[in-house]
Amino acid sequence: MTYKEWKKTYNWIIKKTPDITSLYGKEEKCIKLIETRYIKHGTKWTETETKTEIITPEYYMNTVDAVPFFRNLGGRERLITAYTKYGLIPVEVHSTRPDGKEKVVRRFAF
Repeated sequence: MTYKEWKKTYNWIIKKTPDITSLYGKEEKCIKLIETRYIKHGTKWTETETKTEIITPEYYMNTVDAVPFFRNLGGRERLITAYTKYGLIPVEVHSTRPDGKEKVVRRFAF
């Protein structure tokens, strides 16, 4: 994929966090994903499972760039950015289902 195609594909997240363009051209698996799932019991969130895996930058970009799509479906999506060796980019994605009963927190370590 050329840079022009890449920039067109991930247009939303590049406008939101321009430093994310430093991930272009990285093909090796270099990002650690920690995915934690929660279920709501009354007013408290209870952790149900945690998974850890090593992912590619393409998987990371698809995960972060899907935020507006899930917002349009009615879910609540929240991005948390922090400074990494690649610049100021999202390091956490909090996804809550439209019914508000389940939540998934994805943490990325670079």
